[in-house]
Amino acid sequence: MFSMSPSIRLTRLAFVTGLLSQLVLGVTINDVFIVKEGTENGGCDAFADAITQAFEDSIKLADIAAAGIATTDDKTREYLDTFFNIKPGEDTSTAAGYVSQVKAILDNSRTLPSGKPWLFCDSTWVEEQAWDSVVKNADGTPQEDGQTVEEKYPETEEHKTEFRPFWSSDLSQYISLEPGDYCSTRGNQGATQDLIAPNTVTLCMNNFPPTQASGLAQIAPVAATGVSIKDRQANSLTLFHEMFHLSSGSAITPDHSYKLVDITNFDTDTAVQNPESYSFYALAFEAKKQKG
Repeated sequence: MFSMSPSIRLTRLAFVTGLLSQLVLGVTINDVFIVKEGTENGGCDAFADAITQAFEDSIKLADIAAAGIATTDDKTREYLDTFFNIKPGEDTSTAAGYVSQVKAILDNSRTLPSGKPWLFCDSTWVEEQAWDSVVKNADGTPQEDGQTVEEKYPETEEHKTEFRPFWSSDLSQYISLEPGDYCSTRGNQGATQDLIAPNTVTLCMNNFPPTQASGLAQIAPVAATGVSIKDRQANSLTLFHEMFHLSSGSAITPDHSYKLVDITNFDTDTAVQNPESYSFYALAFEAKKQKG
């Protein structure tokens, strides 16, 4: 089982709020992730088709983004200007690097330092505990010496007021989080943590808008100029977004904004860090191909 971080402090969990490659390589979501089984405590069995589609869409979107960034014609590069503020002739290596990191995980050619990540389909894979509760053994039973969580993992009073210890029976370790069930907030759709081993991605599957397309194949084609890409979203894009946090780390890829109006006004340094910038870019580039 997994051991505690060597640090005496509880690790803080950073929650956040193509297809050709898959066919050629035969890579599946289970090759890349340890997918939580069952229908309880974050299990994904009830969402098998949806997460498979999300994985395949992520591969396709990564391929689209990589191809777009590598393109040199001025018309296509207008999209780099729109979403990354990268002008014709300017360096694209930073954006290309982030995408290549994602592609390497998706095609299973890169192993994260923390090992194979877990994928959960809601946030009930962690259970909130009290600071004065008895520390658990790896099997979840209380330690016989009666030592409490706050004794073993001392934190400041300010931290203990703001956060709670959560126990993961899958990872056999504690994680320090804000109180409450993350996915119970309807606006939360995905979260990635890269501060403990192994890393995890949580998809709040029950929060995905039922009126929104489930995947790229269900998005209505852009038939006319003036149709906003923000109206051509799909639930499967959440996993593609989280792959940037997973591949490069949440500290390096902070969520500066999810809003298109913000993204199109970012400077280049901010835009290339922002995962949602890549989601919009890949969608827009795909829409361009649809229109011809």
